[in-house]
Parts: sequence; C-alpha cells; structure tokens
Amino acid sequence: MVPEGAWARRRRRALAAALLSAAVPGIGQIFAGRHRRGLALISAAALTLVLSIGAHDLLAGSGHPLLAWAGAVAGGVLAFLPYIAVWAFSVADAAAAVGYDAVS
Repeated sequence: MVPEGAWARRRRRALAAALLSAAVPGIGQIFAGRHRRGLALISAAALTLVLSIGAHDLLAGSGHPLLAWAGAVAGGVLAFLPYIAVWAFSVADAAAAVGYDAVS
C-alpha cells in the first residue's frame, strides 16, 4: 500500500513537470529524469518553431486565394500546428513521466 503523502508528492511532481514543459517543451522530462527524451523534445520544439515561423511568413506573404478564406489568425494557427502538437505532447508526457517512477 502506498502512503497518502507519496501520492500527494507524485501529483505535485507531475504538476511541476507539466508546468515546466509548458514553459519550455522538454524541461519537464529532464525534471522527471528522462534526460534524452527531454533533449529530443527541446530539439523537436526548436525545429518545429523555426519551421512554423518560416511557414507563417511564407503563408502570410503568398497572397494565395485558397489561403485568403482563413484570414491572418487562422493562417497563423495553421502554420504553428506542428509546434503546438510538440508542445502539447511535451506537457502531457512530462506529467506522465513522473507517474512511471516507483513510489516507496
């Protein structure tokens, strides 16, 4: 049986990991002890952010009529979807990573 205090500590650590990854994707995994995964997510987030900025500039400057229906805001969200996906995965994975640790 796991003591009640251990569950509270695990929840606090999971929340801390999720908040850290919300600030910088991958930092929560490093906090949880998954260093390689954290570094991989930091790299993935940086790459998708750079690509998303480039895609946003490309979409904004294209003036293509098929993109005109979306408007500036929707086009921006569309360009940043890859980064948003990496960010959301990082937050959820960081919280889950704490749950895999054995509590004694």
